[in-house]
Amino acid sequence: MTVTTLTRQADATTIRQAIRDRRIDRVTDLMQDNLGIRDAVILAIIDPEVSDTEFARLVDMPQSPESRNIMSMRLTRAFTSQGVDDPQDARRYADQLAANGHALGYSNLLAAASYIHWACGGTHTASRLAHDALDHDPACSLAAIVISALRRDIQWATTAQ
Repeated sequence: MTVTTLTRQADATTIRQAIRDRRIDRVTDLMQDNLGIRDAVILAIIDPEVSDTEFARLVDMPQSPESRNIMSMRLTRAFTSQGVDDPQDARRYADQLAANGHALGYSNLLAAASYIHWACGGTHTASRLAHDALDHDPACSLAAIVISALRRDIQWATTAQ
């Protein structure tokens, strides 16, 4: 293992602990600057069953085939049948992300909050936050994905009416 990998692993542990401690504010800069971290945090909030090893893999090597498989498998399961494990808790995390995103002007935090609210069935909040993210960065792809899904009335299985 290289020094770089060891540093990233420590970052993954620190990030995961911040999620467990409900201290999203500790990782906001990392989430804004690193899409792999942003996506790993979203997945861990939607599916808290993500193991520490899986989380570290997502943070350390987000483009690897194994990481893509983890994201695909877990998000597909959550989207099609399982839903968000604890929607109320996930919304609390999303609200923290949104507050920090607004305060700092960080589009990726707003987009992450938008995605989580969409997953929890909060379409109005998801739409508002996605538009806020695009106001900060018109190229924020996650926000555009959420808006596109909402316009097409795409809903997570457990939130579909």
